[in-house]
Amino acid sequence: MSVLQEYGFDRGASDRGLSTSLWKGFGIDSFSDNPRVGSFWYDPMESYVQVDEGSNVRVITGNGAYINTIVGSGTIVQGTAGNYGSLLFDTGATTSGQGVQLQGGLSVVPAAGIEICFEALVKVITITTGPQFLIGLMSPTNVAIGGGATAVVDADEDAICFTTVTGNDGGTALLTYVDESGEAQVENTGYHTLVTDTYVKLGCRINGVTGVDWWTDGVEKTAFAHLAAGQSTGTIPTVQMLPTMVMQTDGTVQGTAELDWWAVGVRSI
Repeated sequence: MSVLQEYGFDRGASDRGLSTSLWKGFGIDSFSDNPRVGSFWYDPMESYVQVDEGSNVRVITGNGAYINTIVGSGTIVQGTAGNYGSLLFDTGATTSGQGVQLQGGLSVVPAAGIEICFEALVKVITITTGPQFLIGLMSPTNVAIGGGATAVVDADEDAICFTTVTGNDGGTALLTYVDESGEAQVENTGYHTLVTDTYVKLGCRINGVTGVDWWTDGVEKTAFAHLAAGQSTGTIPTVQMLPTMVMQTDGTVQGTAELDWWAVGVRSI
């Protein structure tokens, strides 16, 4: 069954499916018939197997294989989202820098003439203060998690993502983050406020190397379009990136978050 048959496109912010305006023009179902059109990958987290490999744990779901990087007693287990399936991220304790990072799925490389979309349905369950949360696309050569009460991302990560971290603080304030290694990162603060234990759809469209547009709950946030102010195109990373989610603590609370599904698409434009 295709993702469109299973979930369909969204009919408003409360819908659990892909966001219509974000994925418009992708022709998702046609990709399987003609791979030259593009690629689409979607994981509904409907099954879960974990294989221990020391500090790195291999996680296998119904439609993906991932590396789960663990700091301290952080865990990822099957979540509680009923028939939809989900993964529950738990920092395991309040020790600063402790938690989990999950990375895998469809690999993408931003380039001129290529359009890439990413979207996820996620909720942060424990978010009042302290949790450091990140979701989006990040280079597999970078491990975002750890480092004590420091930012989940820093000035030398190849990443296009959403994160609660501004400097050294976590909390409910979500910002967008774009960085190419060796370039100054670009953060859009004031983007969105997370609500405790409430799902939100977060997505972005990478337009070649000229900019990034952002979506929340099916609505494009045009005021936050990356590079709209004329920043250097060099801030768009042009290396391999993978879907990545991080949940860690700055030492205040034991943070938890739940990932219902995520999707990545790439096509020529």
